[in-house]
Amino acid sequence: MTGATLPGNVTPGMVCAHHHLYSSLARGMPAPPRQPTSFPEILELVWWRLDTALDLEMIRWSAMLGALEALACGTTAIVDHHESPHAIEGSLDVIAAACAENAARNKNDSDRRKSFNFIILRTIIIRYHHFRAQKRNV
Repeated sequence: MTGATLPGNVTPGMVCAHHHLYSSLARGMPAPPRQPTSFPEILELVWWRLDTALDLEMIRWSAMLGALEALACGTTAIVDHHESPHAIEGSLDVIAAACAENAARNKNDSDRRKSFNFIILRTIIIRYHHFRAQKRNV
């Protein structure tokens, strides 16, 4: 192996290439009004209900929890597919700050990873609105 020498037995962090940090809020969420029978119904009856309820504080806490759980499992990089149609302005900054705060809190904990990389895909917001518009026109 060439390059920098790592101290002791260090394993590189894992990468999660598809995450929805706000899904950490789904635990304990009320059941949908009826049983979904297709993927579009799952979106409509489960995830879009959560998406539309998000505000910046809920986004922050869901990112804090999701990032902490990722770090605890050895994941140090996340590609998050975020959606919050009623809290778009500033939401990506809130998520990035929450992830950075988790990384800072855990940097001196020998059981945690030393760094946390975070990437957000903005295209999900565009796809979400396009899909909902199509759904309404059916």
